[in-house]
Amino acid sequence: MAAGSRSNFQPDRVHSSNSSCLQIHPASILIEERQDLPLLVISMYQAAAPAALRGRFYRRVGNSSREVPAEELPRFLLERTGQTWDALPAEYGMDELSAKTVDDFKVLARERIPELAPSDDTETILSKLKLVLSDKRVKRAAFLLFGQDSQRLTPTAQVQVGRFKDSDTILDDKRVDGNLFQQISQLNKFSATISSSDMSSPLAEKEKQG
Repeated sequence: MAAGSRSNFQPDRVHSSNSSCLQIHPASILIEERQDLPLLVISMYQAAAPAALRGRFYRRVGNSSREVPAEELPRFLLERTGQTWDALPAEYGMDELSAKTVDDFKVLARERIPELAPSDDTETILSKLKLVLSDKRVKRAAFLLFGQDSQRLTPTAQVQVGRFKDSDTILDDKRVDGNLFQQISQLNKFSATISSSDMSSPLAEKEKQG
């Protein structure tokens, strides 16, 4: 909305600017009288997806509009269309999943998800977990959970852990790869190793004797 002199309002120019800059078309452009002043009222249709302004996307943060950084743009566009990254179809087939991880999961989930049967095959398990799309393609989330090589799908799906003596000295450092269940298993083993090492350290022995 904008108020001012009626002679300054040019609805056709406003319509042209919206169309050329944003590639969107107003539902209507009207001039109304408010408190003896002409008011330009632009009504817009609700957009199905974010609109770019000269190749850049913006979002409201408080009372200001801020450009969406390039590294956040894919997630921003997905969220605005009601989708999430892990719900999109993966680039690999079901044969890229780890059968052992799926079998281990069935044992772990036996009490919490009773609808999963020990005899269920991988496709049935994924279907019950809603990890398969209607066209039988597997969602990315399935590869994060059960993939043979989850880092091929997304290299950043890993955990970096370390143990520090002080703010400058690193005693242990480990990068954990694999699917999420494999990562949890490795992290548990690493944690147990650290605990065992701490208990057998000279300082721990001294504390026991003290």
